[in-house]
Amino acid sequence: MKTAVCKTCRLIDRIPYPNAATGRELLQKLLDAVLVAACGMGIAAMVLLGLVL
Repeated sequence: MKTAVCKTCRLIDRIPYPNAATGRELLQKLLDAVLVAACGMGIAAMVLLGLVL
């Protein structure tokens, strides 16, 4: 009985590894890194401009 119930519950696709990141999560992490890099370059440019003036 339990095996029959278990087999009917698998309607969604499982990720091969538990707690593995999905493609969407990896893309969000990459975009976060790009945003941090752009902000860092902007802050560095403001500091350098402030030192010149």
